[in-house]
Amino acid sequence: MYYNAPIVEAITPKYGPVKSPNNEKSIITGKNFECADGSTTCPVWVRFGEWDFGTVVSGTVLSPT
Repeated sequence: MYYNAPIVEAITPKYGPVKSPNNEKSIITGKNFECADGSTTCPVWVRFGEWDFGTVVSGTVLSPT
């Protein structure tokens, strides 16, 4: 199967939940966020930072954008 690569256009807030005093969640907006099974929402893993030393967190696709 072929999927278009996701394009990240913005991350809000500009700081992550680790630094948030209110345990806020980050919202990533962009294009081409798709679930492999064609559903609207699905669980995903998101990596922030370098391949070897980045931080990986769980997330949820809420829409293609």
